[in-house]
Amino acid sequence: MEETSSQVHRVRLLRGIIRPKEEFESLREADKIEGMGWRLVVLSLLSAIFAGLSVYIVQALGLAAEINKRFEISGSQMSESNVELGQTFALASGVFGGLVGPVITMAVAALIFLIFFSDIGYKKLFTIELYLQCISLINTIVALILILIFQTYSETFLNLGAISQLLTDDIFINAFFSGISIFLIWKLYVQINAYYKVSTRTPAFIVWTPIILNLVLLLVIAGFGVLGHQMMEQLEQMPQMK
Repeated sequence: MEETSSQVHRVRLLRGIIRPKEEFESLREADKIEGMGWRLVVLSLLSAIFAGLSVYIVQALGLAAEINKRFEISGSQMSESNVELGQTFALASGVFGGLVGPVITMAVAALIFLIFFSDIGYKKLFTIELYLQCISLINTIVALILILIFQTYSETFLNLGAISQLLTDDIFINAFFSGISIFLIWKLYVQINAYYKVSTRTPAFIVWTPIILNLVLLLVIAGFGVLGHQMMEQLEQMPQMK
């Protein structure tokens, strides 16, 4: 009886985000994916470490004080114990978010894209998302380096927010354009090339679907940013409780 050989796709993250056309060549016909599990664990651990470092360095440089001022209602001041508790909570949240965030993001994103690319399958979409999370980790590392160099919590060097802020003070517009960064473009490049190699959809559908979905996501995030800002303004206008 003749045995059929199984097709294997071996996950190589750095190769995938640099040369996606070559990396995803084997994924379409693959019925087995190797090297994804331990890479996901390592990526999650690194994300947790660098997310925690980012929060710690922001606090160590005193940049967190600028953020805390937004929570001072009618001139009230936070007690020293509350400040320390808030810093500890922020650090713990950063580490926890960095640890579980990549997995949750990958699972949800793969589920959303499964609606439009059912021919790829959930497992392969989840695998492609792992490469995109590797880019997100690089984004976190670069942002951390910028904090250390410029002593400020800002990524405007990497996105269009710096330009939009020169043209308007509109919170929604600035939040939207701040989400358009070189890392988003990098992700789209990798994602589109991966889908092109794996999906049977038309080239136009493969190109425009990820672009449109990411733009919709940016609009939603910008909308929540405006709501958060409005809530903060309402809190600041409340009379101080005695």
